[in-house]
Amino acid sequence: MRSSATLIAILLMLALAAGVWLTRQPGRQASSSPARPNNQVTLEDPPKRIAPFTLVDENGEPFGRDRLQGHWTLLFVGYTHCPDFCPNTLTALRSAYRAPVGTPRDLTGANVLFISVDPQRDTPAVLKKFICYFDQDFHAASGTRRQIDELAGQLGVIYGFDGDTSGQRYVVHHTTSILAIDPQGRWFARFAPPHSASTLAAGFHWVRTHYRSQQH
Repeated sequence: MRSSATLIAILLMLALAAGVWLTRQPGRQASSSPARPNNQVTLEDPPKRIAPFTLVDENGEPFGRDRLQGHWTLLFVGYTHCPDFCPNTLTALRSAYRAPVGTPRDLTGANVLFISVDPQRDTPAVLKKFICYFDQDFHAASGTRRQIDELAGQLGVIYGFDGDTSGQRYVVHHTTSILAIDPQGRWFARFAPPHSASTLAAGFHWVRTHYRSQQH
């Protein structure tokens, strides 16, 4: 168990290092687009179309690729027993999401989606109570380990368990980036931690501007 936890920690450290390196690169930027507001946001080049997947949302309803289309989605993975990153990220997202509508850098038109990688403890009922604590408009989903892995593999998400999963006191290590899924259901951008309302809002405004410039 210890060697497994060590391997997971190493993989997460490598993923984080890669993410930091990517945030320092210029990235793709149209000549007519504004400058990148911070080093935490990078664009996928090209945007990656997400293949069909099946999860279950906080209401016990099917959640698939079709529910990522027609609007922006800010997606991140975690688990409801997470002691720090998940609640802090949801708090930052809520602050940005509830900024006055019409301000230059709000999250108007975006959905927030929390995907639990801990289906053993995070049933739909648990997810609903958890996500609604932060905002009634936010959504959550999970599935079987296989279903989660099918989506995680597409999005470059890494997670693993540390401790005895036959009980209730284990820890889940997971990727801490937020992914922006565009209205066409494509992975369009990544926001690296640490997350704050101001960096998320400014980064999302920049990402959305890029998207609009590509539609003309």
